[in-house]
Amino acid sequence: TGISFAAGWQPNDFIIRPEGFADRKELMFRQIEQVKALWRGEAVNFPGHEGEPVAIKTLPRPVQSELPVWITAAGNPETFREAGARGYHLLTHLLGQTVEDLADKIEIYREARKANGYDPDAGQVTLMLHTFVGDSDDEVREVVREPMKAYLKSSIGLIKAAAWSFPTFRQKTTGDNGQFSVEHLSDQALEEVLDFSFERYFETSALFGTKERCLAIVHKLKRIGVNEIACLIDYGVEAEQVLAMLPALNELRKASNDTDVRAPSVSENIERHAVTHFQCTPTQAWLLANDQESLQALGKLKQLLIGGEALSSDLVVKLIDAGIERITNMYGPTETTIWSSTRLVSGGEEGVVPLGKPIANTQFYVLDDCQKPVPIGIPGELWIGGAGVARGYWERDDLTSERFIQNPFADGRIYRTGDLVRYRNDGELEFLGRADFQVKMRGYRIELGEIEAKLSGHPDIRKAAVVVREDVPGDVRLVGYFTPKNGVAPTREALREFLGAQLPDYMVPTTFMAVDHFPMTPNQKLDRNALPKPLKQSSSSPSSERPSLSFENDSEKDLLAIWEDVLGVEGIHPTSNFFDLGGHSLLAIQVQALLESKLGRVVRIVDLFRFPTIHSLAQHLNANGKSEEESIVSKGVSRGARRAALLTRRNN
Repeated sequence: TGISFAAGWQPNDFIIRPEGFADRKELMFRQIEQVKALWRGEAVNFPGHEGEPVAIKTLPRPVQSELPVWITAAGNPETFREAGARGYHLLTHLLGQTVEDLADKIEIYREARKANGYDPDAGQVTLMLHTFVGDSDDEVREVVREPMKAYLKSSIGLIKAAAWSFPTFRQKTTGDNGQFSVEHLSDQALEEVLDFSFERYFETSALFGTKERCLAIVHKLKRIGVNEIACLIDYGVEAEQVLAMLPALNELRKASNDTDVRAPSVSENIERHAVTHFQCTPTQAWLLANDQESLQALGKLKQLLIGGEALSSDLVVKLIDAGIERITNMYGPTETTIWSSTRLVSGGEEGVVPLGKPIANTQFYVLDDCQKPVPIGIPGELWIGGAGVARGYWERDDLTSERFIQNPFADGRIYRTGDLVRYRNDGELEFLGRADFQVKMRGYRIELGEIEAKLSGHPDIRKAAVVVREDVPGDVRLVGYFTPKNGVAPTREALREFLGAQLPDYMVPTTFMAVDHFPMTPNQKLDRNALPKPLKQSSSSPSSERPSLSFENDSEKDLLAIWEDVLGVEGIHPTSNFFDLGGHSLLAIQVQALLESKLGRVVRIVDLFRFPTIHSLAQHLNANGKSEEESIVSKGVSRGARRAALLTRRNN
């Protein structure tokens, strides 16, 4: 049980008590404290009939020891700030403010609570939304259309907020004096404005539609800090329909509060728990930095610890620009108890960020092939000694004796990392690559030799080599090169299927390229650096072996061009899975960025996982990817056709 107080007076209040108008907000807050004191059982003095103070108490005492108080805020940021500063809860709505506007005001509210000694997370933000949950969005739209239009018509301010959001309707509803007006509109014109206002309200300011659609809205509101949704269900819909809807609403309630339904994203966790320190790999950081919502969340961190792979300066610049206070590059293999060196990143580096200097009780040795120290500036292999060095590998004595040896320079043992480095003049280490064929990609250790051995086992391949390429910054991928037997080159699809049966997904190359011969060094060793840049390749076997499905519309053709560009693959089938073609999270972000920059289509990264084929993603875009104004106008114009379709469906 709680009470909500509106942070403003109604017109009748001004007539009955005009003396309170000038100080109305402060008066309201004083009276709130009086009500709370009475609720606690305290005596509160009120003037008697002759002006003398009379102590008043409430008897019997309420069961609830303290009265929770919500302040109703219509959208004024100052009301949000005052509610937070006084430690009250907050009740608001989406009339005249967008979700993005509300997110900013909730942040103001929580900052005000914190600044005035209240727990910022203890403040309850309740959002009032007109609600109706049904089996389809179109059916719900027709159920609530007339009741909501009547509701909107009763408040000119609500119509203005919607109509003036779109130039066409702003022009229609502007009077001769330049102010909003509907008095001059014909009945038909007013109906058009109401239809548009309803469609905008339906899409942006209510909890209308299927359970899945409403659940997505709930999660979006959770991300901005809304704790509770007050569902308004009595606004003119027939009572029988409202009662029939309640089981679906209850299912939505349970799903919204079921933590197993959808794991919160990194950005949601950062926001929800006010995370200050975060640790991840550069690959994950790239993924987060290329998603605007995640990047904004990262910007609130005080400390980002990043390691596990080489850290590029391009990524550092992006993270620093986001507002992260401190970024620390961490280096160290598992065999030396994870971190062995750290370096505070400034953003002034070029290329790969240095590894820094060893932590306490840790020693670095840069040695040549004879295990002798190399001078500053000369590449060598990094060996690590100190208290963090492990005892060895479990039940792998041969590998332990190869990697862990007695320290020739001090007591204890040292571990051979296999990393090529060199000292700079300032004593810090630069990472140059691997001395063996092991690489680390997206957090996984990968033995290139193991992939090469499996690839060479294909019956149509004579010789194979696998390398890591980064032809596009941030797009690190495995490329398999091979010389075919008898001039017959296996298809990319066939090779991925062949390797996928023997190796984990992260070890299967995304790209393959047939070559006539491998480039060699003067010592007749494979020159990996001279291997050619992969050409765009066919995605599959000849089309005659696959079911035919043409590209149905411009959206599919646009997606085809983007996918071929990002994946480096041509001839993609409209039902081929993006991730089966070699796509991964970072490439999905590139697709997301290209959709926005080239086509002006904004797509959530999660939708690229939900709709991983050209065909399914195009259908999603055509159904939901229009701009807000386009979508609302088209829905308003086609309402007659939609009603006819619904009647036909019901009659059938």
